[in-house]
Amino acid sequence: MEGRVRLRFIIGPDGRVRSMNVVGKSRYSVLDRAAIKALMDSAPFPEPPKEIFARPVPLEVSIVFELM
Repeated sequence: MEGRVRLRFIIGPDGRVRSMNVVGKSRYSVLDRAAIKALMDSAPFPEPPKEIFARPVPLEVSIVFELM
């Protein structure tokens, strides 16, 4: 089972994920759920620089699952 999941999210001033959407699903819901869990388990992130993130900035990441 392989796939790519693209997530769009916003990190709050405290480094926590404020909102998150799956914007590119894989063919397998189990991989989609695993990508969401990986992002949420990674939080809190380091506090973002205030001069860059003065207002919410959507970020996007692709998580790739592949067999080696």
